[in-house]
Amino acid sequence: MSSDDSAPDERVLLEAESTEAYLERRRFQDLLDARDAVVERLRGRPAARYSRDAPPVQHLDDDLHAATKAYIVEAKWLFDASTKGRRLWSDRQLGPVPVEAALAVGELDDLDASTLPAAVTYEDGALKLYGMGGYVRLSETQVRVTHTKTLDRRGSPTRRDKERVAFTPPRQLSEQAFSATDELLADMGVLGELGAGDWESEEPGA
Repeated sequence: MSSDDSAPDERVLLEAESTEAYLERRRFQDLLDARDAVVERLRGRPAARYSRDAPPVQHLDDDLHAATKAYIVEAKWLFDASTKGRRLWSDRQLGPVPVEAALAVGELDDLDASTLPAAVTYEDGALKLYGMGGYVRLSETQVRVTHTKTLDRRGSPTRRDKERVAFTPPRQLSEQAFSATDELLADMGVLGELGAGDWESEEPGA
């Protein structure tokens, strides 16, 4: 067999390179699309809140959390690629937020702290969350609470219930998680490459 016979086919190499380039572009495009979805919800929320047919705040929070979670998941490979990213994934503090803002219950009487996930702490009526990984998993978590529930629209009578309820990450947590992800991407030069538009929490309605 001649040396020419064992040499790689240039057409195969070119195809491999073009495929790899396409996949890389697709990966960054998916990341940009996920980020744009978060920005769209952050900017559109004031109008949604004050429109006549405004959905409940909990639904807006759920929608924003889902979009922010998708952005973070798309960026997971970048979190894994650096020491700072790995620290953000496991250690970055989000919050504190009032516990009532994160749980869709009426009047909260008691929260069983033993049912909280490891990434969440509860103290003085407030929750703190640690790590982007903790944020991603938060809505999948249920905690045991005792709360007072109003049984009719007139505000009485009421009933105390014990049940497990899911977290609804409030806007503040989602904003902080979004900003932490942007921080990592900016440090890595990725936001500039994406041509991503800026969004600041100081914008009107934020």
